[in-house]
Amino acid sequence: MNISGADFGFLLILLACIVEMIYKIHKGKSRDPNAENDKQVENFWDARRW
Repeated sequence: MNISGADFGFLLILLACIVEMIYKIHKGKSRDPNAENDKQVENFWDARRW
């Protein structure tokens, strides 16, 4: 399987989006006590996005 740099970058972004979507769905289902952790993760993703 031969993956070029552009394809690899695209797959990486796609994977990050899927992981974030799963995380948001999971977070919506369960309101856990460590909401502070959620904020840190959200900030991390916001920092990565921009």
